[in-house]
Order: sequence, then C-alpha cells, then structure tokens
Amino acid sequence: MGGIGKTTLVKEVGKELKESGQFAHVIYTTVSFTPDIKKIQDDIAGPLGLKFWEYTESYRAKKLWSRLTNGEKILLILDDVRDQEPLLDFDAIGIPNWEYHKDCRVLVTTRSKQMFNKVNMDKTIELKLLSEEDTWIMFQSYADIINSSSNNVIVKGRKIAKECKGLPVAIAVIAHSLKGQQHHVDEWDVTLKSWKKPVSMQS
Repeated sequence: MGGIGKTTLVKEVGKELKESGQFAHVIYTTVSFTPDIKKIQDDIAGPLGLKFWEYTESYRAKKLWSRLTNGEKILLILDDVRDQEPLLDFDAIGIPNWEYHKDCRVLVTTRSKQMFNKVNMDKTIELKLLSEEDTWIMFQSYADIINSSSNNVIVKGRKIAKECKGLPVAIAVIAHSLKGQQHHVDEWDVTLKSWKKPVSMQS
C-alpha cells in the first residue's frame, strides 16, 4: 500500500545504520514498475566508486557482484519493488545471495505480500495502518492542535484525520499544511472537501 511511510522509514533506517558505523556503505535505489537493470546497477556502483568499462548487463553484474562480496559491510535499499512481471532479478543485477555473503545485506520495500513468496528473503516486516486514535494523535502533533484549540478546529481536524485512513504520510502532509491555520477555519473546510475526493498518495 502506498502512503504508509515505507520509503521514509527505510531512508531513516539507512541513515541510522550508516551513522552508527554498522555499514560502510548504505545505498538507496528506487525500482518501481519496470525494473531498469542498468539504472539499478549504476545506482549501486556509483557510491562504491565502481566504474563499468563494458556495457553488457552480464559483465556489469559480475563486476558488481565482485565488489559487493569483497568483505565490506554494505546495505542495499531497494525501494518500491513490485509484484509483477518482469520480477526483479537479483542475479541479473549482481546482488549476491544473503545466505552466502552476510556482509552485503538487502532491504526491500514492496506494496505486495506476494512478492516475498517469489524471492528469497530472510525476514519480513509489515507496516500497518494507524488506528483512529493514533491517527488523531499524530494529526494533532503535525497540525499543532492543543487542548485550548477551538472546538470547531478540533471537530474539523478529527474529520480530516479520519479521511487520512491511517496513512502516516497522508496524515503528516495534510496536517502540516494546516499548521498555523487555526484562525482560518475556511482552510479546514476546503481541505476536508478536497480530501473526500478520491486521491492516491505515494509513499
């Protein structure tokens, strides 16, 4: 599901792991609908200082595999991997199997549980939607709603928060846009009306 905060979370995780020294390199790349093998290879090779002198995917995969298995601790973050043909081929990219090369780890985000049944993953973590009460708590924080806020703002805020359907990214974006607007109730009405229309939030 889009909008639940997967991308934001893995970027923060990668940042923390890099700063803590657990990995020498933390490399992020977006995969999305149709995997572009050469783009993904370039995204991984660049931060490692690896240059490709030939253009074939198989040559690049061998070079990348050799670099990723040289003993350095490397975390690859593959964001937004889709459960559709063609499936992402780790071997074609040059990403080693985690079972045999523990120093190179791969963190994958996906919108589909089925995707994990098709690739060899060590662990899976499911991000769930926030409860209605947790949604309201987060909304209050981002919109700067406090106990002394007007009842009108609180009522409208709860309605808008409910429309966010528990999606953290939606809550953060919408609530932040209303911060400092507590004396402009018409802005809350406009937001509520627009938010009730069909909308697609991307993570």
